[in-house]
Amino acid sequence: MKTALLFLLLIVCFECYSQNSQTCDSFIEELEAEIIFNEYLTDEIRGEKLRQIINKSKKQDFDKRDIFLKYARVNLVLAKDHDDNDEALYKFVELTEICDTTNQTELRVYLGSILLISSILRDNSATELSYKYIERGISLIERKKMFNYPWIKDFYNDAGVDLLFNGNLDKARTALTKALNIGSNKDHLQNAMIEYNLSFLHYELQNIDTAIIHQKNARSHFEKIKDLNSFPDAYSQYANSLGSLSIFYYSNNEIELAEKTAREAELIFKKIVQFNSHRYPHLFTLINLAIEKNDPIKISFYLNEIKIVAEKIDVGRFNFYQLLSDSYNAIDNKSEENHYLKQAYFRSQEENDELVKKLHKYNSRLQSQILQREKIRFKNEKIELKRKSLFITSIISLIFISFITILYILYIRARNKKNLLEKEKEISLIESEKNEIKTKLNESELNEKRLVMTRLASHIKLKQETESAFLQKIKELKRNKIDNIEEEISELQVKMINLISMDQDFEYHLHVNDLDQEFKVKLKNKHPELSEKELQFCSYLLLNLTAKEIGSITNQSDGAIRVYKNRLKNKLVGDLEIDLTEYLNNILTGEFII
Repeated sequence: MKTALLFLLLIVCFECYSQNSQTCDSFIEELEAEIIFNEYLTDEIRGEKLRQIINKSKKQDFDKRDIFLKYARVNLVLAKDHDDNDEALYKFVELTEICDTTNQTELRVYLGSILLISSILRDNSATELSYKYIERGISLIERKKMFNYPWIKDFYNDAGVDLLFNGNLDKARTALTKALNIGSNKDHLQNAMIEYNLSFLHYELQNIDTAIIHQKNARSHFEKIKDLNSFPDAYSQYANSLGSLSIFYYSNNEIELAEKTAREAELIFKKIVQFNSHRYPHLFTLINLAIEKNDPIKISFYLNEIKIVAEKIDVGRFNFYQLLSDSYNAIDNKSEENHYLKQAYFRSQEENDELVKKLHKYNSRLQSQILQREKIRFKNEKIELKRKSLFITSIISLIFISFITILYILYIRARNKKNLLEKEKEISLIESEKNEIKTKLNESELNEKRLVMTRLASHIKLKQETESAFLQKIKELKRNKIDNIEEEISELQVKMINLISMDQDFEYHLHVNDLDQEFKVKLKNKHPELSEKELQFCSYLLLNLTAKEIGSITNQSDGAIRVYKNRLKNKLVGDLEIDLTEYLNNILTGEFII
C-alpha cells in the first residue's frame, strides 16, 4: 500500500513538473513567435499583445515565470517608445546577466535578448557593438549545437548586416549565405530580407548581375507572403526592395527594367501612408532618368517628392541634404546645390559627433555593467577555485596515500618474496643435506651390506674349509683304526654343532640386515621381467662384489659368473655406453625415472 502511494505521488510530481514546463514553453513560444519577432505587427499592436500576455501569465503559476515576465516587460518598454530605446537596451543587457544558460527557458530568453540588443545598437549605428553581441549568441548556439533554434537565421542575418556596415564583406557573405541555407524556408519575409542584404553585399563588391539576382529572389519571397497588402510595414519593405532593384538595373544600364520597377515601387508607396528610413530608392532612379532625358518638369516633380518623403523620415539628417544637393546638381541649380551641400557637410559633422557621444555613452554604460558582471563572476570563480582547490587537494592526498599504500604493498611483497627465497634456499639446503645424509646412509648401508657379504663369503669359505677338513677326518677315521675313536667322533660332533650354529647366526643376521629390499623394488619396477635369482645377482653387483666373491656365495665358478653378468648387462643396459654396476647405482639413487 505504501509503495503504491509513493508511486502515485511520484507520478503527480512528474505531471506537475511537466505541466509547468509545457506552460512556460507555450508562453515563450507565443511571446516570441507571435509578438516580439513578428515583423508584420506595428508597435501599437505589439504593445497591446504584450500587455495581454503579461496579464495572462500573472494568473498562472509556472516555473521560470519571473524571468519570463521580466523579458516581456522589457519588450513592452521597447514597444512604447521605439525611437528612444536606450532604457530597453540596458534592461536587456541586465536581463542577459541574470539568465542561466544551462536552463532551456532562460537560454531562450538570453538569446532573444541578444537579438534585441543587437537590433537596438544597429538602429543607432553602433554596428561594432551589435556584432559583438550577435557573435556571443552565435558562439553559444554553435557550442551547444542548437541548430534547430527558431531564430538562428536571424542571428546569422544580423551578423551579416553588421559585418556589411563595418566593411568586412567576406565575413558578411559567409554569414548571410549561412543564414539563407540554415533553418526553415517557410518565413518568406525573413528570407526576403536575407536576399535583400545579399544584394547590397554584391552591389558593394561590384557584382551587379549577382546583386540583381538576389533582389529578384527577394521580390519572389515578398510575393509569396499571404495578404501582403494587409501588412503595411512588410508592404513598404517590398516597395523598398523594388526601389533598390531599380537602382541595380540602372547601374547595369538596363534602363527600361529600371524605370519599370521604379514605377512599381512608386505605385506601392502611393497606396501606403507609412514611411520608414531609406524608403525612397525608386525616387533616386526616377530623378536620374528624368535628368538623362533632360525633362525639367519631371526633375522638379521628383525633387519635390524627395523633399516630401525626406521631411517625413529623414528631416535634418545628412543623407537628406546630400540627396537634395545631388538632385539640384542634376538640374544644374548651383546655388541650391551648394546650399544643401554645406548643410550636408555641417550635418555630417554633427551626426558624427552625436554618434561618437552616443557610442561613448553606450560603451561607458555597458562597460559599467560588464565590470559589475566581472566582479560577480570573479567572486563566483574565487568560490569555485576554492572548491576546486579543495577537490584537487583531496585528489592529490588520495593519490599520495594510494602511492604510499602501493609502495608499502610492493615493499611487503618484496620482503615476502625475499623471505620466500630465503625459505626456498633453506629448504633447498635442507633437501641437499637430506640427500647428502641419504646418500651417506645409502653408502653406509651399502658398506654394511658389503661387509655382510664379505663376512658371508669368508663364512662360506670357512664353512667349506671346515667341511673339507671334516670330510678328510672321516676318511682318515675310515682308513685308520684308532683306539680312541669315540673321543674323535665326539670332537667332530662338537665341530658340526658349532658349524650349524654359525649358519643359523649368519642367516638371522642376513634377515635382520636385509638392506637391498628398496633396491630390488625399484629394479623390479624398472624391469618387471627379472627373476628373483637375477634380482639377487644385481644386488651382489651393486655391492661391487667380485666374480670370485659372488661365485663363493652362489657355489659357481668365476667364468660362469662373468658369462651370467654379460648376459644380464645385455638384458638391462642394451647398447647404452654405461657400466652395469653404475646403471644399478643410478636406479638406487633415483636418477632414472621408475
